[in-house]
Amino acid sequence: METLLGLLFAYQVFILYYFALLNLLYAYFALSGLAMVARYARELSEVALKDLLEREAYLPVSILVPTYNEEKTIAAAVGSFLALHYPEFEVVVVADGPKDRTLEVLKEAFRLVAVDWVYRRVLPSKPVRGCTAPSSTPTSWWWTRKTEARRTP
Repeated sequence: METLLGLLFAYQVFILYYFALLNLLYAYFALSGLAMVARYARELSEVALKDLLEREAYLPVSILVPTYNEEKTIAAAVGSFLALHYPEFEVVVVADGPKDRTLEVLKEAFRLVAVDWVYRRVLPSKPVRGCTAPSSTPTSWWWTRKTEARRTP
């Protein structure tokens, strides 16, 4: 009987060491795999982002920014849009009759000048009262000033 108990105890110790070793191997493989994935993701993100942005398959994008009394935040918002990493885009800021200094803040922050811009009216809307654009910047963007909602065209 004692021989059987000794064999059973030895078997239990063997199973314990086997599972401990197996779990240590699993932990090692998981950590080394995680390290490889992190290294691969770091290398891929740097190379792939540059590769994706340099492709000519991307279409130009127009970012429309509707504003109404945004004097305090409009310069930071437009600045963040202009800081995007995209091959070709334009930012169109549309004001719907603001009653504060939104346009003046943008003119000061981005050196906007009045431009004559001819546009084709596709959808029914209020008339455009004026357009401004930056005097010198590589990314094109526009400020469009619509007629106030209370006025009649």
